Amino acid sequence: MSWVDKQWPLPRYAARLQSMSEGGAGDFLTCKHCEASLSVAAFTEDLKVCSICDYHHVLTAYERLALLTQQADYEILGESLQPKDYLTFVDLKPYTERIADAQAKLDINEAVVAAIGHVGEQRVALALFDFRFIGGSLGAVAGERVILAIQAAIREDIPFVCVTASGGARMQEGVLSLFQMARMSAAVSQLREAGLPFINILTHPTFGGVSASIAMQADIIIAEPGAHIGFTGARVIANAAQQALPQGFQTAEFLRDHGAIDAVVSRKQLSAYLQRTLKKATQNRISRGAKEAAEYA
Repeated sequence: MSWVDKQWPLPRYAARLQSMSEGGAGDFLTCKHCEASLSVAAFTEDLKVCSICDYHHVLTAYERLALLTQQADYEILGESLQPKDYLTFVDLKPYTERIADAQAKLDINEAVVAAIGHVGEQRVALALFDFRFIGGSLGAVAGERVILAIQAAIREDIPFVCVTASGGARMQEGVLSLFQMARMSAAVSQLREAGLPFINILTHPTFGGVSASIAMQADIIIAEPGAHIGFTGARVIANAAQQALPQGFQTAEFLRDHGAIDAVVSRKQLSAYLQRTLKKATQNRISRGAKEAAEYA
């Protein structure tokens, strides 16, 4: 197993897990971090968290949505929006081919799934990044879906929850991808003006334009254990600074200890933690609104 496989959950992992679940490769899989042999059934029950080393393996956007909403009904937003090859971009292969390949292999057609559903008793708007789709990269449609979720939150007067997992802006869409950072930031400003809570959950990995925009603007920022979070890679920073970086640099725990995020929450505790946080945030908003109304009475 290569060091890349240990550090970065890749799309082929999902296919491997699916084949094992169907009995095509036995009843066990190997943890990508500690290489322990894990029962597929137990691994699934543990929400894809290794019972030996606590490594949090990648969840798909729909798995994440099911986890947060406890598999309750939800409404998908912007599903008909499709990525386009505005620049007729070609790297190792044409962008149109890259999109088609990703869509054929996965259960999604873009890197973001937007929805309205319930977290506990609280109705919320959600935007969930999926790292499997071209590295969770931020393109025009991904940005638009995040904005649709924020607009839905404002329209329905409900909190907004975002789950990020991305390598950054999508180079195949050039400046149109970069525009999404400003567009999402403007939408967050409107959300803030409406006085609505915004909670962001950072998962592994969250980098580049996504961390520089939507991910770090939330009122409350939560991260999963061991998630790597930053703008650019640690190696680039170390080379630029010409010095060794601190132990655990860019991990969720490092960012929490240095005040950049609010909490690191295990996946098994995440749904309950989010429900409590949303309830508290909503109560505070109601109390603040009542106080302001009394002042102007």
